[in-house]
Amino acid sequence: MHLHTPGSADYEQAGVSFLDILQQAERRGLDIIAFTDHNTVNGYRQMMREIADLELLERLQRIQPDELGRLLEYRRLLKKILVLPGFEFTSTFGFHILGIFPPDKPLRDIEYLLYEMHVPGHVLDKGLTEAGATSDVLTAYRLIDEAGGIAIAAHANSSSGVLMRGVNIGGQTRIAFTQDSHLLAVELTDLNKGRRSMAHWLSGAKTEYPRRMHLIQGSDAHRLTALPGDHHRLGVGDRTSEVLLPERSFAALRALFLSQDFHRVRQSRAPLNVNVDPLKDIRAQNAGPTLAFHSALPRRSANRFEEIIRDAAAMANGTGGVIVIGCEAGVDKKPKGVPAAEETARKLSAAFHERVQPELKPTIVVQTLDEAQVIQITVPQTGQAPYAVDQHQFYVRDGAQTRPATRDELVAITKRTLESAAASHRHRERTGMERSQPQPTSQRGESRPAHQPARQTQPQPASQHRSHPQPKPVTPHTQPKQSSSSSTSRHVEPPSTDGEQAIGEVRREAPAQPAHQPTSPSPVQESAAPANGAQSAETPAGLPIIEGMPRSGVQIAAVEERDGIRHYTVRDLRNNSLVRNVTLKSARDLWHYAIVAYNTNAYNLDAIAWKDGPAGQQRAVLSRAFRAGKMRYDLALKASDGVRYIFYGVAEDGMDADWKRLIAEGQTATPPESGSPSDENTASS
Repeated sequence: MHLHTPGSADYEQAGVSFLDILQQAERRGLDIIAFTDHNTVNGYRQMMREIADLELLERLQRIQPDELGRLLEYRRLLKKILVLPGFEFTSTFGFHILGIFPPDKPLRDIEYLLYEMHVPGHVLDKGLTEAGATSDVLTAYRLIDEAGGIAIAAHANSSSGVLMRGVNIGGQTRIAFTQDSHLLAVELTDLNKGRRSMAHWLSGAKTEYPRRMHLIQGSDAHRLTALPGDHHRLGVGDRTSEVLLPERSFAALRALFLSQDFHRVRQSRAPLNVNVDPLKDIRAQNAGPTLAFHSALPRRSANRFEEIIRDAAAMANGTGGVIVIGCEAGVDKKPKGVPAAEETARKLSAAFHERVQPELKPTIVVQTLDEAQVIQITVPQTGQAPYAVDQHQFYVRDGAQTRPATRDELVAITKRTLESAAASHRHRERTGMERSQPQPTSQRGESRPAHQPARQTQPQPASQHRSHPQPKPVTPHTQPKQSSSSSTSRHVEPPSTDGEQAIGEVRREAPAQPAHQPTSPSPVQESAAPANGAQSAETPAGLPIIEGMPRSGVQIAAVEERDGIRHYTVRDLRNNSLVRNVTLKSARDLWHYAIVAYNTNAYNLDAIAWKDGPAGQQRAVLSRAFRAGKMRYDLALKASDGVRYIFYGVAEDGMDADWKRLIAEGQTATPPESGSPSDENTASS
């Protein structure tokens, strides 16, 4: 609860990023941390601004691979660690007080509180320790508490602490500084000293200190890691507290400090040092067609990234893969790391942009492994092969090696891409596109016979609508009767092979509507695209919540072709929202992967070996692969009514216990079809 960042003017280590602090907190096994910079919230603000800038680039589809890697790492860590905004306030006479607040409290409100406590603007801007004539200690306690925060007396028994020995502030004043009702906890630095600790002063046993206080300890870290040989200059997680909470939240923490449950707070006697190995599954495998290791980069070379770029282009010409820089295969091998890894990642991102055609955007993530920084590059299979380096050099993977492609191999790569596109086109023609939309009528309101082909089955471009106004649609009250077989749709679905219905691969056909009754759109029915082609997101009011549906990954809900381009409706399983008008070109990461798998009929639905699940369901794990920074799975679910669903790219943190049980069994239910993208970005387990 007492961490400083580069937002404090006296931060000791140069080049430390906020991501470094979160990664170190993860290694030390921390669940909750607070950024408490001196008289400012600038550290927390800078971290949130960096995340917001990355998310803006992502929405604009201008994010570079190294930037995407940082954003994904932020998202992973912030799901694991609760980071609270706060400050270390310097009161009158120099006493230090921590104010910690919920993460949803506006930072402007916290800054206003500092102004209200008379912190000068230049002190707030720079995070200075000395703040001049500010509010007194008791006023600070009250204002922090009334603002919904947690007021803590910082290192009370040490320098600038309210219990510091040798400072003559008067006995009654000292008592008030530790017994005030607005003070919720006291931080001590000597809790490990047993009877010699000042903790007994605040145990409620002393007559002059009748109020028992919650006692915590914090590192007061001005560094990422401790300075060797100096036990006063600690790093993140070197001195922590343990609290027993019903949930990891600010509200639960504040409620605990307001309670009399003193047994739920104690010092952490042995600071954790968790060996976090984000590359454990990858390092356990040997290099191969989809996996390459580079223990180090050449130090002096005209182009340090030559081998990396060739490996990435070769993997993109195959089924994708992963490249790791800074370590070797084998979990027992000590990584060498990459000096200046963040800067190297940015340069790699620029090199991919400049040298690989068509544009290749792998995901680049800097990972910390045994205190060394390594770079992980995930190369997607995009369906745009062949990829060339410097416009004319083509490469393929030959086992664990990369070599120039032969003419026959280059022809085969090109042929595979063209055949995939042609197969998708034939599939669209074969499906007949006959499900969900009402029978078109003539301008006179007459039904077109079911056997008569439509003259125009796609929406007109916006410019044509403006130049040639269309007649008003026939309302349900004047619409003539139609036969039950006169319903058509532009949804494109793979064919069912065994009579069962499936969603995500094959879906149930909507029943015909009675005459004079307006057709109710299905939950996945497409609307016309906006005139500017922009994507739109919404919460699907009618889309059913499927029992056992994962809470991560994506599902292809519907497809519509307009002007020769397929537009997909993607269901984001994290928030159960629909994003319409997604194209293969605009899709990124897991969405792109799911669309490619959907288009190529990656799985043979007839060959799935189903496992019995709850409530009459049947479930199956189709494939597993490392992509988008973690191990992900393609899953199939057959509901009790026979409807089948396919979910792509599901992470374990989005699964219920029954899915995890299937994962633990370690077998996939069916191999993907040849040429499937399911091995994308991985050496599969």
